[in-house]
Amino acid sequence: CAFPILNNPKEAPPPPSGLQRFVQEIALTAGLVLLMFWLVAMLSHSAQDPAWTTSGSTLSPRNWGGRVGAAISDLGFFLAGYSIVWCFLAATIAWLRALAVRLRGDEPGHADDFVWRQSRWAFWSGLALLILSSTALEYTRLYRFEALLPGHHAGGILGYLVGGAAAKWLGFNGSALVFIVFMLVGLSWTFRFSWTHVAENIGAGLEHMISQWRERRALAEDLRSEEHTSELQSRLHLVCRLLLEKKK
Repeated sequence: CAFPILNNPKEAPPPPSGLQRFVQEIALTAGLVLLMFWLVAMLSHSAQDPAWTTSGSTLSPRNWGGRVGAAISDLGFFLAGYSIVWCFLAATIAWLRALAVRLRGDEPGHADDFVWRQSRWAFWSGLALLILSSTALEYTRLYRFEALLPGHHAGGILGYLVGGAAAKWLGFNGSALVFIVFMLVGLSWTFRFSWTHVAENIGAGLEHMISQWRERRALAEDLRSEEHTSELQSRLHLVCRLLLEKKK
């Protein structure tokens, strides 16, 4: 009798249709435009522009993104301070991954190669952990920049709430230690890399540099030894010639 095969691999999904590819290309293009606009808005932020937290002191905004750019940059800095940059970097990395998948031909992943760090849950939870820890560290360590931010709180509202509570219950140094650990974990989950692999790569690079230095040093010593030997041989040859000439 025939028995069913229990461990059959899952069949690959059908390739995307032309409409799906067109939608993906439109989404990638729109994402790139939004990322560029967001970057321009943050770089040209001015506290004198009318936005969410202030009516401004000028009628025409100085932000290169106009009133919309002024509002976006003001709201981002108000909520998370300069730590909002992590959100921009995470969005940029996500866009680059989507572009890479599109260029590879939408190759599906394999279930056997599943790694939790590569999942969406890890990405969003890591980003939340990264933003909370970064804003808290910004609030407790970079308070000198408060005057430059909307709301005058380093780390924004999140830093004020999380950093203030942590400093109260864990202390200045204790909260910093906890948030540094959380930040390292958040970076790994958000950008999908392993600190162990980073340490291994750094160690391998250092070992390679040391081995190359030792090889160059050994080669230089061999060259000096050969030069010294050839010099001795030339002197010996000269002495022999002089002795022969005297005998003649």
